[in-house]
This record gives sequence, structure tokens and C-alpha cells, in this order.
Amino acid sequence: MFGPVLIVLTYMESHDPTARIPWIEALAREGLLSETAQDSARRHIRPASAWHAWAQNLLLMLGATLVLAGVVFFFAYNWQAMGRFLKFGVIQAAIVACILVSLRFRDHALSGNIMLMAACMLTGVLLAVFGQTYQTGADAYELFFAWALLITGWVAVSQFAACWFLWLILLQTGTVLYWVQVAEPLHHTPFETLCIGIASINLLGLIAREIGSVMGFAWLKARWHRALLLMTLLSALFIPTFAIILDIDDSSATRLAAAILWLIGSAGAGFVYRKLLPDMAALSLVVTNACLMLIVLLGRIAFDQVHNMEAFIFLLMAVIILGVVSLATFYLRRASRAMHAEQPERAP
Repeated sequence: MFGPVLIVLTYMESHDPTARIPWIEALAREGLLSETAQDSARRHIRPASAWHAWAQNLLLMLGATLVLAGVVFFFAYNWQAMGRFLKFGVIQAAIVACILVSLRFRDHALSGNIMLMAACMLTGVLLAVFGQTYQTGADAYELFFAWALLITGWVAVSQFAACWFLWLILLQTGTVLYWVQVAEPLHHTPFETLCIGIASINLLGLIAREIGSVMGFAWLKARWHRALLLMTLLSALFIPTFAIILDIDDSSATRLAAAILWLIGSAGAGFVYRKLLPDMAALSLVVTNACLMLIVLLGRIAFDQVHNMEAFIFLLMAVIILGVVSLATFYLRRASRAMHAEQPERAP
């Protein structure tokens, strides 16, 4: 019993923790681990103390979120009664306190990072209060770009994924607002350009995440980072491609470029997350995105070719959806089995 468990534990000490459970399952399927040994290895990987730590961290993050929300509502409720010096004094004191507490708990990574995240959020509150107090007349996009610029230093040293995602969200929000307030009304910049811009931001973030993960930055190894960036990237390019299918006669050069980028991005992501960096979650996102586009394309063709037969066209769409989803499921199951078969080969 203990021999296989020791093999598993030795592997665990020198390899990526995210591969531990699948590797144990692969050994069990090959008959190299008994059920008792498999349970022992699982308990070592995910002991009861790990769940306690998870719950503690979750409550810590929830508490910090509620406190920040309380700060925002405090200012909203007492806005008229507070003088400008009190407004700025309270916020700046809170920011300084967050930074000091972050430095004090720098050895406790999550606690320190959450306080640094709170300081990043309060910076936005400070800018909003400044704009409301002095009525600067600045556009909303300037607020978000200034917010992102002011917290860049903290984000760079934090090594905390939530701070990086906040920074990316601020950049993308500022980009959207710039298009709404300046680029579209004054320069007639097409919507597809905005989609390409949002996709570019997420592509750069995804590339940075993959490079950092390969270089050994543990805080970048969580798979939800990859999934969120990839989903936003593909969604941004999906919209103009979808528009081309619905209105082929109104296909501008920018819209066509976005559609080509969607094809390249989908194919590239499918290859990367199937062959180079196997990840079923990321591959499933790519396949789901492609399935939606294929269903829309086939549906458009069907509606254009069949007239005055509404019952038949809806039946045909049901068959198309079932066929596309079935093919996608079949492919993903085969890919999953292949990934599990390849995993023990990568493990040593």
C-alpha cells in the first residue's frame, strides 16, 4: 500500500500541484494504485486543513469586499453632510492604512494582498470623490485610465492575480468609454475597432499569463486566469464575426479583419490548448465558441434557402443544433481521453 503512495508523494514534491489528482487517477486506471492507496494519496493532497484554509480565505475576501462596499455607501449616504477635507482625509487615511497593513502582513501573502487590493479600490473612490467635489469636467474614460495608471506600481509588485485583473478591467472599461465618448461620436471609429482593441488587451494579458506560468510564477498558475482571459478574447472577436453572418452585405474592412482574427484566434487557441498546453477547460471554451458560430452560420444558410416552411425550418434548426453539439461532445471526449493518456508520459 505505502509503496505507490510514496511514489505519488515523491511526484508531488517536484511537480505542478495542478497535475496531482489527474496523475493519481491515471495510475488507478492502469491498476498501479489500489483503492486504499488512491484514497490515502487524495487525503494527503487535499487534507481537511486545506478545506479549513480555503474557507478562512474565502471569508477574508468576503469580509474585505463588504468593508469596501461599506466605505462606498458611507460616502454616498453622508455626502451632503461631509466637508471636502473630511471626505479626502478619510479616504487617504484608509489608503495609507491599507498600505501599512499590507506591509505589516507581507509574510502572510493573502492578507497582505487583500489589503493592497483594498488600496487599489479606494484609489478609484478617491478619484470619484475628487471629480464630484471639484467638478473637473473630465470624461469618465479619463477616470478609469488615471485609476489604472495610479495603481500600476502596486499591481506590478503585488503578485496577486486579482490586482492584475482589476487593472485589466480598468483598462478595458476606459477603452470602451473612450470609444463611446470620443472615438465613435467625434472620429466615427467603427465598433469593430473597439472589439479588436478589447481582444488585443486580453491577448496580451493571456500571453503574459502563459509566459509567467511557464517561468514558474505560482500565482499565475490558476486555470481560471486562463479561462477568463480566453473567454473575453474570443467573445470580443465573436461579436463582429456574428454581425457579418447576419448582414453579409454590410461587411466593412474592419469587420472582415475582426472575423479573420476570430478564425486565427480560435484555431490558434485550439492548437495551443490541445497540443502545447493541454487544458480541457480552455479547449472547451474554444470549441463552444466555434459551435455557436457554426450554428449561426448554418441557421443563416437554412433561413435563406428555405421559404414559407416555418415548421420545417425550426425542425431543421433543432437537427443542426443537435448535430453540432454531438460532434463537439464527441471531439471533447476523445481529446479528454487523449490528454489523460498523455499525462503520465509528461509526469516524470
